[in-house]
Amino acid sequence: ILLALAGARIFYDNLLIRNGGHSVVPWLLIYFIVVVMEAVLTSHSSVVSILKIVAFTYVAAAVLLGFKVTTMQSIDWEPWFLGLWLSVALLSTITLLFPDVGFHQGAGFQGILSQPQALGVFFAPMVAWLTANFLFPASRRLYWLYVMVPLAWALMISTRARTAAIAVIVGLVTIVLVAVCCRTEWRKAIGEAVLRPLNIVAVITVFCAALVQSTQLMGMVNEFVIKGHEETSLEQSFANSRGQGIEAEWNHFLAYPFLGIGFGVSLDESFKPVLDPLSGLPVSASVEKGFLPTAVLEETGVVG
Repeated sequence: ILLALAGARIFYDNLLIRNGGHSVVPWLLIYFIVVVMEAVLTSHSSVVSILKIVAFTYVAAAVLLGFKVTTMQSIDWEPWFLGLWLSVALLSTITLLFPDVGFHQGAGFQGILSQPQALGVFFAPMVAWLTANFLFPASRRLYWLYVMVPLAWALMISTRARTAAIAVIVGLVTIVLVAVCCRTEWRKAIGEAVLRPLNIVAVITVFCAALVQSTQLMGMVNEFVIKGHEETSLEQSFANSRGQGIEAEWNHFLAYPFLGIGFGVSLDESFKPVLDPLSGLPVSASVEKGFLPTAVLEETGVVG
């Protein structure tokens, strides 16, 4: 109900603004029509697929149009996002004093959220944004970043969410490569950052510390990668975390290559939609796919 009301408000505001459309929305609607047709024809749970694609399209269109309208109105979202991130970070930091709360799952740090993976993925954009502002400040240097950047990295790594760490590192490396190849203004900013005395001192300090504590550092990296299972190799860790799921999704795609098994459904035995006793409609049908490319192929096939 909350999502529906919020989306309706955005759509209403969009109707009042001239040229408030978004170039991606028509393609989103085409995707919606195709997936609904697939759901009717081939989905292993048609009602679940239809309800999920309706919810996905509704929210995605609201987000796209909402940001388009606020951009036209020159609304700055930076304080809102930063406030949200810092609020969760601060409240989660407090739970470090209460391990039964902060480490409720018994593995990585989950803070005030439901599980470590959720907190890690939530922190990833924050860590990337803070790191970029620290390395490449647009104007004056924000000295509070000297405290927030290490804290944000420490909190994200403590979740043991490898996906989050990979996303931040690959994202920053990609930006640098794009700057070197295509964007002169970015290349200039990166060059100034590299030559900034404080950054040079910081890099040299980190490099020297890594050399002195190389054994401990490699141990920490290995522990993070295999999540504390010393008897597990990197290959086994990948297989336990993502590999088995990817293999199953790929096999399902090979079995249903054109139209897939249905949007938002799974052939796993654990997939059991919860039905409302009065209407018979599903009120919960959670799935955890783990790897987007094979999940898309499995659910909607080549056509989707």
